[in-house]
Amino acid sequence: MDQLLALEAGHDRSLLHVMLLDDLKADDTSTLKALFEFLDVDPEPAYAIPVQRRNRYRISEPVEGVSGPVDYPPMNVETRARLVDTFQDSNGRLAQWLGRDLSALEQGLSLFSPPGEPSDRPARSTGPRAACHRTCRTTR
Repeated sequence: MDQLLALEAGHDRSLLHVMLLDDLKADDTSTLKALFEFLDVDPEPAYAIPVQRRNRYRISEPVEGVSGPVDYPPMNVETRARLVDTFQDSNGRLAQWLGRDLSALEQGLSLFSPPGEPSDRPARSTGPRAACHRTCRTTR
């Protein structure tokens, strides 16, 4: 959150466009369309960009020459609780700055996880620093 405030201090807020990775995962077309419109470029390509999900850390070792996707192991409950507690203030400030409900982050959930289902994201993507890294986009 501090990074966004620093950007805002040096730039007009209307020049900042913040995207949440959860929004991109939940509805990539609408999220990209909003970005293209913010950049004042033709939003039509947002409808034609093929979805490609690649993560070399989630591919199994080949067995008989075939490899496939592998789920991350579940996050330790104590680790999730510690991360939620550590980043609660920053996530709350981010929610206020964005004018959005990010309360799912306080529960250790993805913003688009079904209720009662924890996020399958790895621990490293839970905090606001990671959130800002994955969401901040600026233009001049």
